Amino acid sequence: PATKDVPLEERLAVIVETLGHTVMLLDPWDAPATVSRIWCLWEILQTQRAEAQFEVAMSATQGGRFKRALVEDYYSIETAMSRVNVRTAAAFDPADRARILAAVEAS
Repeated sequence: PATKDVPLEERLAVIVETLGHTVMLLDPWDAPATVSRIWCLWEILQTQRAEAQFEVAMSATQGGRFKRALVEDYYSIETAMSRVNVRTAAAFDPADRARILAAVEAS
């Protein structure tokens, strides 16, 4: 089928699988905007499904904060990661959000 006939979330899944590598920016590391956006979470899910390489990137400042948390306050890392919730993730277009949520729930 023509590319325009394939839903964007399916096209993104193919792109992730084809590239085989996803990088997510964590800024700040403990509350990155990327994990509050449903498209970003969809990309992470597709990366996992494709068994593709997944990396995080952060500034030197955030990297320093993260390293301190690893040594001094590991619980803060667990707390930050526990806030990730696809059901509360936002999208610019409510229709995109509804389609992605349906796809996640169907999987």
